[in-house]
Amino acid sequence: MVSVQRAVSVDRKEVTMAPQPFIYFLKWVSHYHKALQAHYAQASHRRHNPDVNALLAFLAHNEGALARVIEAYEHDAPDTLLNAWFKISPSLVHVVRPDSLRFDPDAGLSEVVDQVLKVDQGLIEVYEMLLRQANSEDLRLALEDLISEEHREAVRLMACELV
Repeated sequence: MVSVQRAVSVDRKEVTMAPQPFIYFLKWVSHYHKALQAHYAQASHRRHNPDVNALLAFLAHNEGALARVIEAYEHDAPDTLLNAWFKISPSLVHVVRPDSLRFDPDAGLSEVVDQVLKVDQGLIEVYEMLLRQANSEDLRLALEDLISEEHREAVRLMACELV
C-alpha cells in the first residue's frame, strides 16, 4: 500500500491501484488539502499583484478549513463507512501535485484561478471514480457531499475571479 504521505508527492509512475478502504482516501484528501494550504500560503508571500496575493491567502485558509472538515468527518463517521473497501483505487495521475503549481510574479487572477480549478477537477475525478464503486447508500452520500463541496469551491473561486 502506498503511504498517505507518499500519495500526495508520489512520482506518477508509482501510483498504486490496489484495493483501499475509504479511510485511506479521507486521510489522503486531508493531507492533500494541507499540502495545498502550505503551497498557497507560501506563494501568497511572493511578489504578485495584491489581488493575486489576497486570493492565494484566501485559498490557503480555505484549504486548511477543508482539511479540518475532512478530519472531523473521519473522526465522526461510523467505522462501517470508514472501513468500506474499493476494489480499484482511483489513479492519482490526474491529481495536480501541489509542488507542480507555479504562479508567475506577473500572473493575474485568471491564471491562478485556472490552475486551482484544475486541482479541484482532479479531486472531483477521484471522488467520481469512488462513487461509481460505492456499495452502500451512506458511502454514495458521503462521496456526493465531497463532490458537491468541490463544486461549491469552484463556484466561489470563479466568483473571486469576476470581482
